[in-house]
Amino acid sequence: MPALEKNHIYRSIIEGYSSEGLGVARIDGQVVFVHDAVRGEDCDILVMKVLKNVAFGKPVLRHSTSPHRQEPDCPYYGRCGGCDFRHLDYAEELWAKRQRVQDALTRLGGSDVTVEEILGAPQPLRYRNKSQYPVSADGRVGFYRARSHQVVEVEHCLLQKPQADALAAALRQYLAQYHVPGYDETTGRGLVRHLYVRTNCKGESLVCLLVNGESLPYETELVALLRQAAGHELRQFASDDITQTPGKLRIRPSGCVRRHHRPWAWCWGSIPAPATPFWGIATALFGERTP
Repeated sequence: MPALEKNHIYRSIIEGYSSEGLGVARIDGQVVFVHDAVRGEDCDILVMKVLKNVAFGKPVLRHSTSPHRQEPDCPYYGRCGGCDFRHLDYAEELWAKRQRVQDALTRLGGSDVTVEEILGAPQPLRYRNKSQYPVSADGRVGFYRARSHQVVEVEHCLLQKPQADALAAALRQYLAQYHVPGYDETTGRGLVRHLYVRTNCKGESLVCLLVNGESLPYETELVALLRQAAGHELRQFASDDITQTPGKLRIRPSGCVRRHHRPWAWCWGSIPAPATPFWGIATALFGERTP
């Protein structure tokens, strides 16, 4: 079997998808992962990288185009690392996800179980109730580029609730207006690291800001911007009302976040005092340590 050569073009048909949404082709018996490819397409593929068992490439010419291909509906697709299937229609996305589970059971697990058809969501957009936005050293608020910690500024995400987009915009305004530095991973300097938002079906929100320091400048102004973005009253939780247990963060209903331990976190919630405590994910808030 001849080895594939980098920067050479080969013709092949896309057979399926990787777990990251790359098309899968087989050329001379070797698996090639192809960017921006759809199952069934007949492509000329430029091989860009060759490893021991697999190669990576991109289509330079499509001899046929799948009816399941669509123009990505997100302007950040290809730069933001959050989504893998926005160049597919929803039916093909469900097929790809079902096949991923089938491959895991059959090829990796050795099982003969047949995975049934996935039932699609009635509303595949704006359904996520948890958002975590990294902040760059120059004040960008968004999501990481794929396989990197480079922040791509995202103003509107098709998967997040509108409240999360609005709260991220409020933080973006606060950073620019009051010249508050974002965190720089390369130097360990800078203040604001992450914005964490939880929302519910009632439109209520919990906001947590993870910072690299012991004080937050212009906190009153930040809270005002967050209140305006949330569209309802935010109340602040106190550190005495926060209890951390392995894997979870518990906020008692009576309180109003200050700081818990390094790295410090400030949290604000629009949640009225509930009968049971609100639970969040501690690793998202306190999982990292400041050097």
